Amino acid sequence: MIRAETIVGDVSGLPDCNRGPASLGWWGAAGLMFIQATSLGLAIGAYYYLIPHARSGLANPAAPALLWGSLVAGLAIASEVPNAWIKRRAARCDRRAVQSGLLTITAIGVALLVFRMLELSTLDVRWNGSAHGSIVWSLLVLHTLFIAADVINWGVMAALALRTEMTGRRFSAIANSSLHWHFIVWSGVALYAVIDWTPRWM
Repeated sequence: MIRAETIVGDVSGLPDCNRGPASLGWWGAAGLMFIQATSLGLAIGAYYYLIPHARSGLANPAAPALLWGSLVAGLAIASEVPNAWIKRRAARCDRRAVQSGLLTITAIGVALLVFRMLELSTLDVRWNGSAHGSIVWSLLVLHTLFIAADVINWGVMAALALRTEMTGRRFSAIANSSLHWHFIVWSGVALYAVIDWTPRWM
């Protein structure tokens, strides 16, 4: 005997994704930020541990030149404007605005990578010259990898937004990427204070 199924509700009108803490992608981004923050925190701890040893080995270790580090920090802070704009537009599912925003933030990310490469090229310490030099390079290269991963992510999203249909899931992914970019920006500012200004303060 076949029993008839009873339909208790129609959920076809519900959205196909959630945003914010209700989204699984949001928790993925939060977990990624926690892992990256832990790695940077440990490396910063090693940097401050090595400062006295660097000073005992060198009478007065030279502080890094401020030009390129300042440009990286300044451009990163400025990128929060288009980043916040993308997040708001993604919440409204505004495809055209999101397309231009993604192209803008991708270009800014590429510029950040160029400035960081120039910053690395002008460092007064070698990565293999001392423990102090190694940790300085490790901090900057680690953060550069974080930037590069996000730039690739933004670029892929921009290509998809330009070529394929945008769905709620993709708009949600863009908003989650915007959340992670906040971490990229402010961790970069923290590194700027640690690497460029600690030798000038201590």
